[in-house]
Amino acid sequence: MSTTVAQWLDQLDDAGPRASFDRTALDDAARRAVVGVAAEHLPLRLPKRRVALIHQCPRRAVAEAYHVPTGDATALVIGQATEAAARLHLWGRYPVGDPVGLAEVLRLQAAARREPAPVLSAEQWADVVERADRFARSWGQSDRVGDVHVGERLTVALAPDDDGRAGVVLTGITDISIGTHVAAEPHRRRAVVELKSGDMPPNPLNELSWYQLVVAAADRYAPHGVAIWSASPARMRPDGELAETPVTPGSLAAATAWVIDALDVVGELARGATPAEQPGSWCRWCPERIGCPSAIWTPERGEADWWSDGIDDDGDVDAEP
Repeated sequence: MSTTVAQWLDQLDDAGPRASFDRTALDDAARRAVVGVAAEHLPLRLPKRRVALIHQCPRRAVAEAYHVPTGDATALVIGQATEAAARLHLWGRYPVGDPVGLAEVLRLQAAARREPAPVLSAEQWADVVERADRFARSWGQSDRVGDVHVGERLTVALAPDDDGRAGVVLTGITDISIGTHVAAEPHRRRAVVELKSGDMPPNPLNELSWYQLVVAAADRYAPHGVAIWSASPARMRPDGELAETPVTPGSLAAATAWVIDALDVVGELARGATPAEQPGSWCRWCPERIGCPSAIWTPERGEADWWSDGIDDDGDVDAEP
């Protein structure tokens, strides 16, 4: 088991050719899902977060689709700045240990893109640098820059109609890709690293499964590896945490079944089914937690009941909606 991104990538150097991926089960499930669904509701879109929410609670998944987040966005800005700093390190432009220097680099970058620059206090910039420094130590001084890509968009179109329009679309945006979908030859190394500016997800297998599947389905070849790197600020680890799992026929079959189960539910919802309620610790973040009869969280009990479970649903910064 690797402890840094550099070690993990080194192990993939001798991974051999990529295995071909059979999409038949996924295609069949997509065709089932669109049966009886009105054309105006197509395509059925499944990004990573929607698949995960469907498995948690279908009612929450529906509520989140129409919910506009409100409140303090500081944690989101810190997360975005941390991931932007990590990407700078890939190109050798990250000013290690320099909050003032990082703030200036990201300000100039935002100006060049005509985007708003992150606005943080000096203490918050120091927090960003502490997290980004951990990524720099984990990634190391790699010579892989020529094969590294950020923000790769993956789209898997399924169940096309007679005019070729997709009935189901799986979508994903990677934080860091080694190799690309455009160059999907089986002999080229292919891996994905998902960045988490906060703590490691309670169940990292969900995201590891998602990226295994969406890369394999888009490329028609399985990736060599998928990993999640987390800054883990609460654990004070010098190079963060790394979660990774081997990509095997068994792991891909399990990932396919996970997505197919969600796709079956999405198809039922698109045909007008009432979303099921599956209460759990995630009730705390559901937009409908107050009005839902099954919700565990209530105003009377208070949100403090959930601090002990260690789940920070808003600590992740995803590039996709």
